[in-house]
Amino acid sequence: TKAKELGHDLSKLKNGLVGAEALPPSLRQELSDLGVSVLQGYGTPDLGNVAYESKAIEGMIIDEGGILEIVEPLGTKPVPEGEVGEIVVTTDWNFQQLRDGEHPELTITMEDWEDHLGMLFPDIRIKNILEIRVVDSVSPKYALAVPALIGALLYHENAFSSVQSMLMDLPHEEFSSYKMAVAKDALQADVNRTNFARTGMKLMETALGELGSDEEKWLLPYFDNYTKEGKTPANETLEKFRNCGEDPDKWLDEVLSIPD
Repeated sequence: TKAKELGHDLSKLKNGLVGAEALPPSLRQELSDLGVSVLQGYGTPDLGNVAYESKAIEGMIIDEGGILEIVEPLGTKPVPEGEVGEIVVTTDWNFQQLRDGEHPELTITMEDWEDHLGMLFPDIRIKNILEIRVVDSVSPKYALAVPALIGALLYHENAFSSVQSMLMDLPHEEFSSYKMAVAKDALQADVNRTNFARTGMKLMETALGELGSDEEKWLLPYFDNYTKEGKTPANETLEKFRNCGEDPDKWLDEVLSIPD
């Protein structure tokens, strides 16, 4: 659409291979109408290609260079067919074997290991700056609420001490259960004596207490519209999904549609 607005000639584009972002049927059809045949692939920086489509467009074909499993979040047990889980890809070589020089052709150094760690994708990557990867999953009007929250909790001594005290009171052995529960139920999660709606309120109130008026304006709307109501943007996304009859294609068209 942007290319057409700018008057660019797209007639020479015949084939496309895309990855890293969703390719809803409506976008594939739009490109097809322009004469561009588009397929999609899936990969990671360290593994390279993991799966890809063929011209038949009958789902992803798993690359033969690895074994792909879909397992329970933070676990190792495969989920039933059709269930959501985490992708685990096993290849012939792990990094320790490469470091030990067991591969006949590849020589791996500690610098390579450091580069490899830079490819990991946690919610926050600590470099010279904080790289917050979850920002692009919320509405643009709330995007600055995320760095405002994390900045307040990490860079204000009083807030940091409060959060540290709060976390130290929680059983460390339950932390993995917390992540699984929150991924499934968000602020409605409740693990033993930990209620996440109350914990979320405490964290937000602690952050708001440290922010000045210039920064507070980014976090307060999110607090009022979500945290105080015990919900997150994911609740709205799930509601849209259910309203689309839990049809992934209809849902993608809905959430990726750009208003006129």
